[in-house]
Order: sequence, then structure tokens, then C-alpha cells
Amino acid sequence: MFGVILSRKANKFLQGLEYKAKTKVISALEDLTDYPFSLKRHDIKKIQGRENTFRLRVGDIRAIFYVDKNEERVIILKIDYRESVYE
Repeated sequence: MFGVILSRKANKFLQGLEYKAKTKVISALEDLTDYPFSLKRHDIKKIQGRENTFRLRVGDIRAIFYVDKNEERVIILKIDYRESVYE
């Protein structure tokens, strides 16, 4: 089971979301505690050019995360809307 750690920036964005969107994102992030690569129900894709870094899509919101296999943890680097998350 993987632990999920939110960066300060990701947590700040999450706290500013409206309730309905926040619950959807939190639910998707909680699903990452199971092996993060085996999730078929979420739209997860590898980010090219970055090792062990992926993006999770929840509607218009994207979460960029890094998987540390040795420590068995998922680090949420950034959460934002699609148009600005990759900046």
C-alpha cells in the first residue's frame, strides 16, 4: 500500500476548490494508495521525459504526481486546471 503525500502547493489548490470538485479529486487521490499503476478507472498517463512522473485527470483538473517505488509513496507535486498545470 502506497502513502500519498501532498505538496504545499497541491494542498493549497485543493483547499480552494468547491466541495463537489474537491471530493472527486480527493477520492481519486485516495485510490492511488493501491498500486498507482493498476488503476483502470482513472485516466493516468506517464509524463514524457520525466522518470516515474505521471498525471491523473479528474474532469478539467490534473494532478501531477511522482511515484517513489522504494519508499512506496506517491508524491502529489501539483494540482491545477488543465490549461495551467503543465507550466
